[in-house]
Amino acid sequence: MGNKLQPLTTYLVERGYTLQRFGDCYGITSPKGKKKLANIRRKSKPVWGLVAKRWEWSIPLTSWQRYIASGITVFMVLETATGKVHAADITQLQPEARTYRGDDLDEGGTVFLPIDAYKIVATLKR
Repeated sequence: MGNKLQPLTTYLVERGYTLQRFGDCYGITSPKGKKKLANIRRKSKPVWGLVAKRWEWSIPLTSWQRYIASGITVFMVLETATGKVHAADITQLQPEARTYRGDDLDEGGTVFLPIDAYKIVATLKR
């Protein structure tokens, strides 16, 4: 499992979840056997979106499109500045996603996701 995500993946495994890596995503099975496909990212902190006037995380548009096509249903962000773990279901994120089509942030465009659509599910020791 990725070194940068190790604090979060270790946290999940210690709580009985099993993780199977699929490229830059994971199959997560809960201790009760419930399965989800998740994108797990590490970000230092959210950015203030000047256009939307909200705090946001960003994902390259090409990655976002691939995640939607591959059935990813959960998005998790480990915020390294605070140790907070944010999680959101795709149903909360999709209606709020804001797409920027220029190449100056990410080649092919960028999708901005409001952190208000995520829930803080844990705080890890830093």
